[in-house]
Amino acid sequence: MIHSFANEYYTVATIQKLDADQEQEQATVLNNATEYAKAQGLKISDSVQAYGAIANERQVDMIAMGTHGMGVIGSMLLGSVAQKVIHLSVVPVMLVK
Repeated sequence: MIHSFANEYYTVATIQKLDADQEQEQATVLNNATEYAKAQGLKISDSVQAYGAIANERQVDMIAMGTHGMGVIGSMLLGSVAQKVIHLSVVPVMLVK
């Protein structure tokens, strides 16, 4: 199957490769940022548990998390983990798009 984006044509395999490359790049950026933060003496956790409970238990100063950048409509339709964390958190939350 061939898909058209902005008058350019891509096969499903090409799109899957682009997605895989993007995920790899994102993982590299996250890993680099994590290592840098740890080198600066910050404690880093990537736990997907109850953020509020972890924040209280570990006495964190701030929660920093990435978003998928779905926008307002996407978040309204599918819900947003980031929005839930913001509303339930007792500490500041920094979102990175």
